[in-house]
Amino acid sequence: MQKLLIPIFVLVTVVCGSDQLFAQQPSVNLQELVNQVTGDKGTNEERTRKLVKWVNTTFTWSYTDYQKRTVEEIVARRAGNCAELANVLAAMLKEGDIPFRWAAEINIEPRRESRQEDAAKLVAERGNRYSVFGLMHNDHVWLEVKNEKDGSWFPADPAVGVVGLRDWLRARVAFDQRTKPVVPEVAEIVKDMLVPFVVVAKETRGGKPVENRSKYYLVDSFNSLYNGRLAKLPSWTAWTHVVEEISPLGEAAFNGEANLHEHQKQIESVWQDYEKLRQEARRSKLSRAN
Repeated sequence: MQKLLIPIFVLVTVVCGSDQLFAQQPSVNLQELVNQVTGDKGTNEERTRKLVKWVNTTFTWSYTDYQKRTVEEIVARRAGNCAELANVLAAMLKEGDIPFRWAAEINIEPRRESRQEDAAKLVAERGNRYSVFGLMHNDHVWLEVKNEKDGSWFPADPAVGVVGLRDWLRARVAFDQRTKPVVPEVAEIVKDMLVPFVVVAKETRGGKPVENRSKYYLVDSFNSLYNGRLAKLPSWTAWTHVVEEISPLGEAAFNGEANLHEHQKQIESVWQDYEKLRQEARRSKLSRAN
């Protein structure tokens, strides 16, 4: 932790009944904060790595409570869920003039009836957008940052603590020996994020998807992680098919145009096909990622 950053604000807590109101005296100076963390030199990826490291060594994880907080409030709280930590990183990237966009994913998680019950209630009350989590799936938010050299986009996930395509793949889709998050609480949560099956890019967090990135991350890049040898396995065709089939439904769910709860069999197929692929990779001695 960089100690010189701590005095930037003073946290004042006011207790009113059962509520806690957070105020910052004075407000966080994000531009000064970014300058102290990254300096004004380095590539976009190098500076982004410094920012993600700062978030990982400064913040603790907190579960979603559906409260809306400003970036300053999140920084003052020194805690956040994936979306809140992404909000902080986004604000810092903006102050650092580093181009970025939002990435939203849906991943397979262990079956949980309570999660399905909660999601179903929200779908009934607020619409299909809340079907992005359910019985054995959950959503996750991170960012993509532009590579100034070629205009491509690379992942930056402040919750998982990864920057760059290779690091993201090794942490999120690799069959074995995945890279673990540095924050212990997050490491426990990420263990349940078994494999993503939808990734979309957005210009704004609450906006509609502008590009479906599922094939790029979960087919092409996934195969490249194993030097193109996954494509030779028997279950590869089934894996690519299920990703291509379900990713448009996930994109539609983010748009509020589809209810993923109506496609449970396809979601189960994602996990089944991934597991088959993993077993085949192990038998072929491909399970260790590059």
